[in-house]
Amino acid sequence: MGYTTLTKSIPEAQPSPEKSVRVPWPLGLAAGFTLLVLLAVGCGRQPPTATPTVAATSTPSPSPTASPTATATPTGPLVIVGSESFSQIEPFRPRATIARTVAGTLYDTLLSVDPHDGSLRPGVASTWTVSNDDRTITFSLPPNLRWSDGEALTADDVVFSIEQALAENHGENIGPYLHLVSDVAARDAQHIQVRLERGFCPALYDLAAVPIVPQHTKEDTRQGQVTEGAYLRPDQGQLLFARNPRHSPAPALFESWTYRAVTETTAIIDAVNKGSAAVGLLPAETALSDLPAARWVITPSNRLTSLAYRLDHPILRDRRVRQALAQAVDRDALVRTLFGVSQPLPRTHLPPGHWAAQQAPPPAYDPTQAARLLEQAGWVDHDGDGIRDREGQPLRLQLMAPLGSQRAEDIPLYLREQLRAIGVDLQPQFTEPLIFRDNLYHDQYDIALVTWEVGVDPDQYDLWHSGGENGEPVYNFTGYHNAAVDGWLEEARVTPACDPLQRRALYGNIWDALRRDQPYTVLFAWPQILLARQGLAGPAPSPFVGPLWNLETWRWSDGTP
Repeated sequence: MGYTTLTKSIPEAQPSPEKSVRVPWPLGLAAGFTLLVLLAVGCGRQPPTATPTVAATSTPSPSPTASPTATATPTGPLVIVGSESFSQIEPFRPRATIARTVAGTLYDTLLSVDPHDGSLRPGVASTWTVSNDDRTITFSLPPNLRWSDGEALTADDVVFSIEQALAENHGENIGPYLHLVSDVAARDAQHIQVRLERGFCPALYDLAAVPIVPQHTKEDTRQGQVTEGAYLRPDQGQLLFARNPRHSPAPALFESWTYRAVTETTAIIDAVNKGSAAVGLLPAETALSDLPAARWVITPSNRLTSLAYRLDHPILRDRRVRQALAQAVDRDALVRTLFGVSQPLPRTHLPPGHWAAQQAPPPAYDPTQAARLLEQAGWVDHDGDGIRDREGQPLRLQLMAPLGSQRAEDIPLYLREQLRAIGVDLQPQFTEPLIFRDNLYHDQYDIALVTWEVGVDPDQYDLWHSGGENGEPVYNFTGYHNAAVDGWLEEARVTPACDPLQRRALYGNIWDALRRDQPYTVLFAWPQILLARQGLAGPAPSPFVGPLWNLETWRWSDGTP
């Protein structure tokens, strides 16, 4: 499918001769992904927990599966509890992850994201086309769309929504590249044309994420009283959401649902186990052994934890050493140790299952090959103390990790034992999050344990390109420099008509180069955990669209009230 047609020889990466990195603040949104130096911000330190055991019947499915369309009589209300709190629902300025998730049940977006592979599919717009120069995008609406109040939904509403997103969001919350929109206009009642300042394929995902809000209502459209989504918000003073009977293709199967925030993980579990809530959205670090009385669903999220290597380090500048470290880590065992269950591992620097990474081979665990690579690099245990050495220098490396929750701090300890088995002395060094961040950008580390929240579009220009947007790398603090990768990153942003097959081929070349050069070693994706009462069918968290993407199809399958 075009994957081999763009394959080129991949030269070995070279450290940038003069590494100049612009330090952004805050980190993240301008690149479509966010560096999380502390995974569980706001969560207190927890005592160490034993490795949980999980019954074989609890093994999650590898990908989200929506419940089949049901003909059951609508029931309700449905109560969902979680640890994040919020009061305002502002689709153009979401201030919390759960607020963005809830807004998705009120307002449909211009396009939607496939929960299985992150590809784009129809949303409010049924079709879309991209011009060959990538500057003009035309969206088409199906006929007879209606708002929850019965008014027609037309191209004017879409134009209004995009303009609202540009005015309120400044291209920062919904998408970092909305600022490239130079003009948006309705050609007729069903067609919208968007012009960009320049061809830029990642902007399509940003446009796809724009919530569609009504232009005709004089009420504050951000409150969700008139919507096109599965639910609406009849009472602005409560987080109570009523079924939209006009929702297409079918109304939701619960008459209403409500969200309650609780501060303790144990309170979330108790609420589900005791029946006061049907669903609990749990922190990623929840021990699965604490979930015996109800059904849980665990799937990977878009938060990836990796080892980042300083490429001008005297030991790590040798690519064979980095390759050895990558092959010495048993990622599946690491995930089972941390979370008590196996789950799909990232094949590259995208969430598991992503359409642009499906052809990348899975990371290999091969400690024998790892030892062989170290020997080829001259690292041998000459004195028999279990640590390899070369010219009298032990193979000793510091692993810088941010202080955070106990489970996050267990990762370096596990890695230390894994690498000790091949003769590497890895020494964890825990630092406060802000110090950790500063050390990254001032080369004060050997290896860093970093966690990224990755965007859905596969563009990772700011992470790997040696020059960055304005000649200054934004997130390339490792100093990675590969001219071929630079070229493929640039080409993937302006692929004619943003053809996903051609983009996938280009990213395949990039993943091949990164796998060989190993500026990073991707370890795992943090899980998202949903706890549900027995008899509730439908919950299927996705790394691309979160836990509530198919809320309108949830239903009681056994007559549970």
